Amino acid sequence: MPGAQPYVIAGALRALAVTSSERSQTLPNVATMQEAGISDMEGETLSSILVPAGVPEEIVMKNHQDISWALSQPDFRKRLIELGFEPKGAVRKNSRP
Repeated sequence: MPGAQPYVIAGALRALAVTSSERSQTLPNVATMQEAGISDMEGETLSSILVPAGVPEEIVMKNHQDISWALSQPDFRKRLIELGFEPKGAVRKNSRP
């Protein structure tokens, strides 16, 4: 969605449907595939942060805390949505790095 979203918003590209189970926050007027009559089609894009095997657990947990904290920040979430991403990660309130 991030690649196509600016063109849809500008009117240069017409979106027929989104593949997520819910309508997009960025393009709320675009139907889901189910709403468009295709009930067996659903998909989402996953963005992940990976580390090599063997990284100490305390580093993994620190990364998780930092990422969760960032995802809980309204300005950061707003910017991700503006870019066409819809953050759904595990967010822990009050977990600040």
